[in-house]
Amino acid sequence: MWKKLFARMALFSGKKKLVRCWAIKQVDPGMLHLCALGTPVSPLKRPQLLEQLQQGRFEGGIQMGDTGIVLHSQLFAELIPEEALEMIDVSRARWQQQEWVIAKVPQRCWAWQGRLVAHPNASGDGHRWVSSEDVSELRRKAADSAKMKEDAPFQLESDLEPPGKNVEEAVRKAQEDRQRWAKEAWGWQDKD
Repeated sequence: MWKKLFARMALFSGKKKLVRCWAIKQVDPGMLHLCALGTPVSPLKRPQLLEQLQQGRFEGGIQMGDTGIVLHSQLFAELIPEEALEMIDVSRARWQQQEWVIAKVPQRCWAWQGRLVAHPNASGDGHRWVSSEDVSELRRKAADSAKMKEDAPFQLESDLEPPGKNVEEAVRKAQEDRQRWAKEAWGWQDKD
């Protein structure tokens, strides 16, 4: 009985080496936007999985780091096997016989489906560059729509008066008309 128990423990004790890959969100000239080291979620055996990763054909979930977050491989530009990307330091790496600058992609951008832009990192955590969402296209569209609506007058559906009308004059006239109607209804007359 003890042999079977220890045999099972040895089977699940981590002897089976996991396939890990670097999740690259975007590849710019000379720069890699690096998310994290992830683990493909796949029933494939290690050699088949490595082959698919190296050929860029893997489709499936990627468990991101130790977070437990699983994202689909289509969200990433490249999934590079751990051994294929050599980290020189936190800001530089070597891949495909080329040295790359690394921009760290924060977790909030992992599922972003647009372009990323790299900014100098002011936090001083060792990374020289940090990526963020490129919202310049959204800003341009918002500015264009604001320019188009700039000339349009604002009017609620419940407004009874046109926007150019002098409201104070209309209120004064309505009050005078109401007083006149009340006097006529009660038979009052001015002593002019």
